[in-house]
Amino acid sequence: MGRLRLATALAVLLAGPAGVAGCSDTAITDTRLAASVAPTFAHLWVLQQQEQGHPHPAAAAVDARAACHRSDPAAPARGAAPDWVCSVTWLVDGPGARATALYTVGVKTDGCYTADGDGPASLNGSAVLATARGTAPNPLYRFDSCFPAG
Repeated sequence: MGRLRLATALAVLLAGPAGVAGCSDTAITDTRLAASVAPTFAHLWVLQQQEQGHPHPAAAAVDARAACHRSDPAAPARGAAPDWVCSVTWLVDGPGARATALYTVGVKTDGCYTADGDGPASLNGSAVLATARGTAPNPLYRFDSCFPAG
């Protein structure tokens, strides 16, 4: 299985079996999207660091946080739509050293989504990573996941 497929499978597995059961369109909110994007990003960031041969903490120590909103300020902060934007912050070198990444997120009515990296280019701007072994798919370039049912 290719590394990009592995990263995508990991993201879906993180959502759990209940995540693919779906949710109603009204259950899709900015808070629920952020609560799914942050841990998925953290696990994939750790995977990316491993691929690049960098020291990496456990995903929980990354303390990823996400804030999501619709790109149209007049749009409600809920519902399936292709125009969600999420800003993710995480700890890169311990407390006080937060970095930020942006994603455009398309959310489907079943609660599953695709997050496309919007920068910084060094993190999620390329589909391929330089690694000690050559190159590998970048797990943070684009990822898929689903909301847990609830």
